[in-house]
Amino acid sequence: ITTPGASKFYRALRPAALTQRLRVAGDASLEWLPLEAIYFPGCDARAETQVELEPGARFIGWETHCAGRPVMGEAFDHGRIDARLRVTRDQSPLLSDRMLLDPAQGWPASAAHRAYPIQSTLIATPVTDDDLARVRDLCSASLTAGVTCVDGLLIVRALAQDTERAMALMTRVWETLRPSVIGHAPCAPRIWNT
Repeated sequence: ITTPGASKFYRALRPAALTQRLRVAGDASLEWLPLEAIYFPGCDARAETQVELEPGARFIGWETHCAGRPVMGEAFDHGRIDARLRVTRDQSPLLSDRMLLDPAQGWPASAAHRAYPIQSTLIATPVTDDDLARVRDLCSASLTAGVTCVDGLLIVRALAQDTERAMALMTRVWETLRPSVIGHAPCAPRIWNT
């Protein structure tokens, strides 16, 4: 599953919310590969993704958050972003992640992300030790990416100055993992070429 375009959170009088709940049955596979979410300065946004995995489920997914519009020289200097990612397996928590950026409270995007406006996370399960080693080698050239594996859930995090670099890294990681995790050769969605 992917998206036809970026999700956009504009400045508005009321808070905006996006909740996504992905359920993967046992012995089923799901790939969740949306384009980035762009948070315009002045927005009040809450984005929540819940991934519920039954035993034996296979999953690869990512999220990319863009604070402001760096291509236009626009920083996220006012507004609020509350982005959450939760992953469970058989109703037991594997990951509970939260990104909270609120310049009014002293949590500007520049401080939270070392002045990088783009934050991207990829998760995959199940993974092997070989998968982990290949992804670590792939990310080792990037000083702004890290890889870990907890309870069979591989987590890749990256910071970037632009979405193209973040998405390029996540795509390479997905291409590396797809044969092992999903059981198919990489085949990028055609919509990514439009």
